[in-house]
Amino acid sequence: MVSGLKDKSAGAVCPDERPLNKRSKTFWPRLFASTFLWIFVFLFVVDIGLDLWRPLKNAAIGGYIPVDRDPARVKLGFLLNPLCHPDVVAIGSSIAMSTLTPVDHWYLGALRPGTAYERLSHTKPLYLQNVVREACGKDLSVFDLAVPGCMPSDAEVILQKAFEARPQVKMLIMLWAPRDFGDKLAAANPRDSVVIRYLLKRSYKPFSLETLSSWSRLESWLTGAWYFPIVKADYQTLIRVLFCQAVNRGDDSYCRFVGIRPGKDFIKLSQPRAYSDQPRDMEYKRANAAEYFTRYNPFDGKRLAAQFDCFDRILARCRSHNVEVVVIDLPQPELHLKQMSADMRMQYLTRMKADCNRYGAHLLELQNDPDFVIDDYVDTSHLVATGGKKVLDRLGVFLRHEKLMQ
Repeated sequence: MVSGLKDKSAGAVCPDERPLNKRSKTFWPRLFASTFLWIFVFLFVVDIGLDLWRPLKNAAIGGYIPVDRDPARVKLGFLLNPLCHPDVVAIGSSIAMSTLTPVDHWYLGALRPGTAYERLSHTKPLYLQNVVREACGKDLSVFDLAVPGCMPSDAEVILQKAFEARPQVKMLIMLWAPRDFGDKLAAANPRDSVVIRYLLKRSYKPFSLETLSSWSRLESWLTGAWYFPIVKADYQTLIRVLFCQAVNRGDDSYCRFVGIRPGKDFIKLSQPRAYSDQPRDMEYKRANAAEYFTRYNPFDGKRLAAQFDCFDRILARCRSHNVEVVVIDLPQPELHLKQMSADMRMQYLTRMKADCNRYGAHLLELQNDPDFVIDDYVDTSHLVATGGKKVLDRLGVFLRHEKLMQ
């Protein structure tokens, strides 16, 4: 009997000793029955759906911009991506954005320039990158850090954060116009600007990935690779904005991009508007010019000087870190320039040239370039694709002439 038991047990096959082909037949059914696998598939499908649908993209609350379209948050967030190591950074205001973004849609053969949200989150200026690569003869990566309403005071803080995170940047391209130094819509005290208040109060701290905790690194990676955390944070911001309106208190985050009117602006839906690549009619442009007259006059010399002081500190920082600087004095039509006082225009041009000479920055002057015509502008300050292409083509010639980064 004992012998029989031994023989029976000897004929048994241990699961681990089964032939490979038999084990493989049971592997796939077990895999597809895995709870973990189906959770992963579910989250992946949800993520794709959120990325395609973007449920808050049409939400408008007195200028509220969804978190994933908030230019300061999105652009600095992309800069933190471990795979993002730009050699060249471009910065400026919406005037700079209109120079870099519409021309990209033309360059890619798009039928239209895209929605306002696409413009606000634009970080990869492909046409500018192509121009820089051809002019310098190197495979350089370019990052677009332009933010609506950005003044030199805002750029100073943004670049401080950017250079701390990505010290390998070799060149800075700043695209400026007189509006960026003397617009009275901006806060008289640079530290009161919406951009700076956002960065100082609600920014990434610490900013560099190398100094983040393990959990913060994971959260940063998830935000970049997985859309759900962004949507979750978006709704948290939305709830905060609504609460601020309900209690008649202003919100100090960058979602006040256009401005909240406490207690008045509640959620409403509107179709995202596309930025036209066609110039507006002359009646619109004359009205736009009249608006700028009120924004420039009476001329405030102290405001202009304060912004140039910030501009100086940017140039000084770049020189101390061996970062090449190219400053583009963007073109403006005569209809726009006439809205400035002679004193404002003279001080702007004089200080711009003097500061660039002092710190060794390369200045490309296009303000009075006769090749730019009124049809190169949407209004009287923001360029359409044809105007943006002219600026960047001239930049390519300028980089070759100056032999930068060659």
